[in-house]
Formats: sequence, C-alpha cells, structure tokens
Amino acid sequence: MNEHTYVIQEILQKRPVSAINFTGSEVTILRIYIKFNQYESFKLLVKNDPDSMSVKETNLTGSKVTILHLSIKFNQYESFKLLMEDDPDLMSVKDDDHNNVLHMAVSQKNAEIC
Repeated sequence: MNEHTYVIQEILQKRPVSAINFTGSEVTILRIYIKFNQYESFKLLVKNDPDSMSVKETNLTGSKVTILHLSIKFNQYESFKLLMEDDPDLMSVKDDDHNNVLHMAVSQKNAEIC
C-alpha cells in the first residue's frame, strides 16, 4: 500500500469525499489529485464516493465547474474517461458559464477529448 492509498482509505473511513474541502475554500481533494496527475488516488476516491463527481467548485474566474470540467482543464484524459464510463450523463452538465465539457475541450483544442 503506498502513502496516497493509505491516506485515502483513512479519509474514506471518516467521511465521504464529496463533503471534504480544505480550509473553507471550495477546492476539493479530487481537484488536487487531478491537477497533480495522481490518477490512481483520483480513481480510488471516485469509485468510493460517486457523489463526488457532481460536486461543483469555484474556479479562478468565479465560475462553478465539475471535476469533469477540471479533467479537461488539466488535460487528464484518463480521469475524463473514468468519469465518463461511470456516468455518461456528466457530458451534458454545464458550468456557470453554460459550457459543457465538449465546449471546453473545443475551446482548448483538446483533440483527445473531442
């Protein structure tokens, strides 16, 4: 068991991931794992707390986005694929700017997602 896995298991014993944020901000642990390309840790968290996929958090522009939007923003194709396999309906979820994930992928010229 690696250090990340141990920490995740401890977190999951205490409370669901969707309820966790840091220091009152709206940055979830999923965002941290996706931003820093910690796919195995991200996968473990998502599989153990499916509600975490629909949590919206505030990005730098003040818009609320889902973890699926963040997977595109940080070019995390494997995370994007995992989320889509678990819940294809996430594709239609829009951020506060009314962009779904395909809008975002096209605007970032992310051919892998498109």
